[in-house]
Amino acid sequence: MDVKELHERLIRSGLADENSIQGCSEYELAEIAFAARRDLPTSYREFMATFGKKAGKFMADVDMFYPGVLSLRTTADEILDDLEQQRLSLPLRAFVFGIRYKEQFVFFADSTDDPEVCHYFSGDLKFRKIADSYWDHIEAELEEAERNEKETRGKYFDF
Repeated sequence: MDVKELHERLIRSGLADENSIQGCSEYELAEIAFAARRDLPTSYREFMATFGKKAGKFMADVDMFYPGVLSLRTTADEILDDLEQQRLSLPLRAFVFGIRYKEQFVFFADSTDDPEVCHYFSGDLKFRKIADSYWDHIEAELEEAERNEKETRGKYFDF
């Protein structure tokens, strides 16, 4: 998957239209890298350059867009402190790029161009790998979103 394919699928599935997609500027990407205290992996940087501020309904339930992404590491550390009482902590190089409902989050810790994605769910007392790469993670989320969109389109609760 790449940003072009993702863009096309979001439009085709009805999850987004051209006006509901907005990427980050170079300055905003630099802010994210500064907050991460590391270079951003190529895959993540490409995603954020195209979809970093909004991506229609895609992952709208996840705090992952700019500028909220700048404080996600702090929020994840607070979640772990509150729920795990310091029995679990993020690796030093971890970059938290998404939090869902303040009970689960995703991050990458390695420095490859398309890093594996790890997941935390409250009460698990462990992190688990959920995708071999960032793009694999986005693909899995997109497949679920496309399925949900198809099932709910035209229903009374469709937004």
